[in-house]
Amino acid sequence: KLLPLFSKSYTFKICEVDEIEMVLDFLKKHWKADHAFIKSRELLDWQQLDKVNNRYNFILAIHKETGEIHALQGFILSSHFDPEISNPIRWPVMWKNRDDVGLPGLGLMVHWFAFANVPTNYYGSLGISDIAFPIYKKLDQTGVTTQWYILNPKMTVYSLVSNYEQCPKYNQIITNKSEKFINLSTDEYIALSGDVVDKIPEYKSKTYYLNRYLRHPIYEYKVTMIPDSEGKAEAIFFWRICEHNGSKCLRIVDYFGDYTSMEGHLAEFLLLVESEGAEFIDFINEG
Repeated sequence: KLLPLFSKSYTFKICEVDEIEMVLDFLKKHWKADHAFIKSRELLDWQQLDKVNNRYNFILAIHKETGEIHALQGFILSSHFDPEISNPIRWPVMWKNRDDVGLPGLGLMVHWFAFANVPTNYYGSLGISDIAFPIYKKLDQTGVTTQWYILNPKMTVYSLVSNYEQCPKYNQIITNKSEKFINLSTDEYIALSGDVVDKIPEYKSKTYYLNRYLRHPIYEYKVTMIPDSEGKAEAIFFWRICEHNGSKCLRIVDYFGDYTSMEGHLAEFLLLVESEGAEFIDFINEG
């Protein structure tokens, strides 16, 4: 119902390859001048350049009179990292209206354009900004994820953590299993097979994890296997080290396999966080 009203003044479209400089200019002026996409064309192309459809994955609202972008929303499809995924999940990223335009509803139009023109069975976002949260709360189902953590018990002072004096460093009633974590090389991950692969959700794939993490152009991700009593892969998790002002933490960013496989492995998680000299290890998730 609203589209005809806005279409009088705006063209809504997915960014063509030769329009990406307009997007970068928009981000520089209206988002952040030193944004990672502006500083690294390699990162921008890796995440947003859709070579299959010959486009950049941004929804644009272009003002017909001036030819300028007045609003945009980026998106990532999990199939971007594996074209064989037939039912991808779509994540919105970088949703922005120009502050000097002040046209209510324009941002919603780029948001809805994505639903109409990039339809998917799965859709979600993590880490919604304070500005965007009230809008998402009206449009979608929202919630709060849980930050599970283990503090490095060999440290007494933490730079990345506050209120740690009142918090337990880890759950002390865990009964440890004997199986040891196994860090996999990229080649070992590629060779991975068995029941654990069958537990990957349909909107991701083994190839997705390979391209999304192990072939990231900037970050160095690692992949660790949780074995069962027979040494077969029971679960896989991906993680990386984050650093700030000389301090480090270890963040688990993705996981597939049996949901209960992390239970009882306190000793291995402690060994991992201690060996990396990290202040803590955490896993933010829901489910």
